[in-house]
Amino acid sequence: MRRRSPPAAERAARQADARAAATRGRDFRAVGLLLALYTLQGVPMGLSGAVPLLLAGRATYKMQSLFSLASLPFSLKLLWAPFVDAAYVPAWGRRKTWLPPTPPLIRAAMG
Repeated sequence: MRRRSPPAAERAARQADARAAATRGRDFRAVGLLLALYTLQGVPMGLSGAVPLLLAGRATYKMQSLFSLASLPFSLKLLWAPFVDAAYVPAWGRRKTWLPPTPPLIRAAMG
């Protein structure tokens, strides 16, 4: 006996289910990447808060207070982020404009 092909509506439903499953997979990967990036963003802040406690017996108070300045850029992010976002080169786009000047500014800040 010859097998009949499924009706068009049934085939469309199967294809829609397959597309939904593929989309869910991409969504899980995107959410996982977002979670990893947010976790990595918090690492410097956690280290800048934990290292002075670890150095309490070995470092002077002056050295600990200097190290606490490492968290200053993260604390001031809410103040300087609007300026960074407002200034951009249209040819590069809004997201990439701040990348080229960053390494020279870091180098200048480090002396």
